[in-house]
Amino acid sequence: MANTITVDENKWMTQSGVTVLAIDGKAIGDTTLYTVPTGYQLVVDRVILTPTTVAGFAIAPVVSVGKTGAAYVDVVLGTTLTGLSSTGLSTALSPIAASSVLSAGEALVLRVSTGATATTYALSATVIGTLINA
Repeated sequence: MANTITVDENKWMTQSGVTVLAIDGKAIGDTTLYTVPTGYQLVVDRVILTPTTVAGFAIAPVVSVGKTGAAYVDVVLGTTLTGLSSTGLSTALSPIAASSVLSAGEALVLRVSTGATATTYALSATVIGTLINA
């Protein structure tokens, strides 16, 4: 006799992550998203970016994510946030093939390499990943 699996389509699995609010998408600079705790390594699955405040938008920023300065491109290459022109939108940035694994004490950094052209442009970033015992 075959086993039957019943799925309730109204229930979603949730994923947890670390969220950083109020990243200035107009200013060129670096924001630490997460620092790996002692005894662990971090493998990044994705970084979800969501505009939280947008006014006078004209041109999207370019961002990258990594652990190695100054460019921080060893997890997510420089990406123009095309389409993120207002609140209520988001994008999920995927890591590059063979992206860096972060070790204990290392920081995952989001770099704005080209600022948005806007009156205001703020983002939140949520890091989704796996912590591995080192």
